[in-house]
Amino acid sequence: FGWLIARTKGVDLLKSGSGNIGASNVGRILGAKWYALTLACDITKGALPTLMALRMTGSDTMAVIIGMVAVLGHCFSVFLRFRGGKAVATTLGVLLICQPIAAATSLAAWIIAMAVWRYASLASIFAAAALITFEAVMPGAMAVRSAFIVLGVITIIRHRSNVTRLLRHEEPKYTFGTSRANQG
Repeated sequence: FGWLIARTKGVDLLKSGSGNIGASNVGRILGAKWYALTLACDITKGALPTLMALRMTGSDTMAVIIGMVAVLGHCFSVFLRFRGGKAVATTLGVLLICQPIAAATSLAAWIIAMAVWRYASLASIFAAAALITFEAVMPGAMAVRSAFIVLGVITIIRHRSNVTRLLRHEEPKYTFGTSRANQG
């Protein structure tokens, strides 16, 4: 969705900002309004198929499998030559349907880390770590918990270039863009 939204504004996200199609890059380049729209669409991208699978099958395991497919499609889009987002918002959408308490825990970790450090990537890594920790210690179906642990690991792996920039003190703190001057 980020790629489509940015294209309507004449921006190719794959060549702008961080080169990522997610809400953070959209927000840096186009501003808060487009960040919010992209975030809502990416959350829905995970939540809607997960909810449909849950309603159609009644199976938490099937719902999380369908949700994982949505997340993997977001990360490795066939329409963008297997490039894509970093799994954060789409995973949140799956979590909201399958495990709202885990979603709230991960979201709280993201908000706290973002408020303290102002690095969207670091906040996303904290949220993924919170998800992994939550799933490792809470009771529940092993298949569902394992799937969310895998999604948390995928999110962290997708942020490996951000980790490198953080370690080099080259990662930009998050600010919303208001013009295309932020594309570089």
